[in-house]
Amino acid sequence: MKIKLTILFSFFYSLAFTQETFESALIPSKNGAVITYTSDEHAFTVTLNSNSIEPSDQPNFLTIDGWILQSFILGYDNPKAKDMSVEENAKRALSQYVMYELDYFKEQLKLEIEPKLEWGHMKGLYFYFWYFDTPPELETLQGQLFLTTMCFNQFLNLNIPLEKGKSFEEAKAYLMNIGKSITLHDHPIDFESLYTELNK
Repeated sequence: MKIKLTILFSFFYSLAFTQETFESALIPSKNGAVITYTSDEHAFTVTLNSNSIEPSDQPNFLTIDGWILQSFILGYDNPKAKDMSVEENAKRALSQYVMYELDYFKEQLKLEIEPKLEWGHMKGLYFYFWYFDTPPELETLQGQLFLTTMCFNQFLNLNIPLEKGKSFEEAKAYLMNIGKSITLHDHPIDFESLYTELNK
């Protein structure tokens, strides 16, 4: 797999409306790529192990092993500095955010959907796995799968649009496996330095 580094550095876009803002990039590695989000204080990464990764012209999307994957972040305003390692705090914040997203699908996109949510915990992070079937009149899609968690002051969303003819169980397993690679760093990451380290 060969992908131009300059393309990858402009590929992912960060949506952050809080004091700590994050830049993002998709960094090629010997084994695939690493989605990297960094601020002046912290960073978090999502590792993609695959020899089949293709960036998209659409921001935040790529194709990996035949699956479409979307990764994006949105800043969370936490004025009372609640500890998101506490399950009650994390669940309240994530529930509000997921409801916001579902309202968007229902009200703005006019989709009649019946979402299903599963609460979970892995590698020190609480998350929602949530999904819904899309209306049958959509020609190419049969559903949407999301894994949403919190990394510092950011909601991180990993999404697989489930194309018709593909397996829900396989898509869920693939998404959850990617989710297991999420890693928090208590320091910023320099994109060029990480690229060098990953490709020694």
